Amino acid sequence: MKIARVSEILDDLIEVCREGETCYRACAQFVRDDTVRRSLKHRGKRTAHARRRLAKLRNLMGTAECSVPALSEPTLHGSQHNRAFGAMSDETSALGMLERLEAVALMRYRDALDFDLPQPVRRLLQRQFDELIQQHSARDHAQLRRGLPRRPATLVLGRSGTPAPAIIRR
Repeated sequence: MKIARVSEILDDLIEVCREGETCYRACAQFVRDDTVRRSLKHRGKRTAHARRRLAKLRNLMGTAECSVPALSEPTLHGSQHNRAFGAMSDETSALGMLERLEAVALMRYRDALDFDLPQPVRRLLQRQFDELIQQHSARDHAQLRRGLPRRPATLVLGRSGTPAPAIIRR
């Protein structure tokens, strides 16, 4: 695969991580439970770490700057969060936004892994994808412990519309 195409894939994932980092921090402001707030801030830091790892890999490949226009910047404040991520006015809307953001991230990582990538890139993307799956599963278990209803299971589809192996979303 051409380096330029790999760089575009990395740029897309860097942007997804940047949006995730900002959204986790924004949503933490709406959550009342301190444990959940700390968890969201921690996930924001982990997403920032993933973004830095992707950027470092992209830089090692010889492309130093992101070619994708920035959709969101980490310096968003107040009402600007609403423009970047949709309307977040309370805890429920913020958690719903996070769920949509995680679904997009899973889809983008799944799509990226469908390509024939160089081995170092594939290893990093697979590791980050596996972490996203674990976070998703951990949230489902936490909801069960709190007595919240679980979402019905849906099969995550790959790019061709066929079921992705062994990946079921709850």
